[in-house]
Amino acid sequence: ARTRATRGPAPTASALDAFLGDCEALVRPRLLTILSQNLEGVKKAELSRLGVVSTAPHYVARRYGELHATVLALFPDECRAAAARDADAVSPPASPAASPASPALRKIVEFASRRSSVSSNASAPTIGNTSAAAQAASLMEELRERTADLLLRLARRLKKDKAKRVFLVNNYDLICSIFAERDVSAHETDVVFWLNKLHAEREAFVEDALREAFADLIDFV
Repeated sequence: ARTRATRGPAPTASALDAFLGDCEALVRPRLLTILSQNLEGVKKAELSRLGVVSTAPHYVARRYGELHATVLALFPDECRAAAARDADAVSPPASPAASPASPALRKIVEFASRRSSVSSNASAPTIGNTSAAAQAASLMEELRERTADLLLRLARRLKKDKAKRVFLVNNYDLICSIFAERDVSAHETDVVFWLNKLHAEREAFVEDALREAFADLIDFV
């Protein structure tokens, strides 16, 4: 007991700090380059060169989801702190009365119930160039908006309105599924953004289906 009481602090691997800092300094510029190239690719995307569009999820959605989830996993605190300025602009979706039908939504809801809410005042780590994380968050935000716009443009290539809604629902659900598989917190601004879009399209799809089957009854009410 006496030996334990007089024992000093646990040793730290401080010798690796410089090495890890150098690795991080190499990763950050490359990350910004990759994000910039992906953003430019989405901006200049020609719909005619993106393959056949059906109601199935498009590879654009998977590509975006995988990249976005990876960046959030690499720099979670810094990206969260840099994006905190617009966190209030997107409100969380209302909790449905019943359990979500989508396995992706169920997993996100279950994960959110086990994990505490993320504070918007989280501070970024001091190692490395924090401005690079802010730039990455800004690029990710624009990439998110551009990808959402690209999915809408792809949906317009379908002739039937019902097919357009199914296409959007499937793509939004795919992105949410990728975030759930990567254990991205349900409180993240990006997750909330896509969940809101998914809920909105599902509600519109259900409303259209009901109106198609019970148009007279709905108009009477």
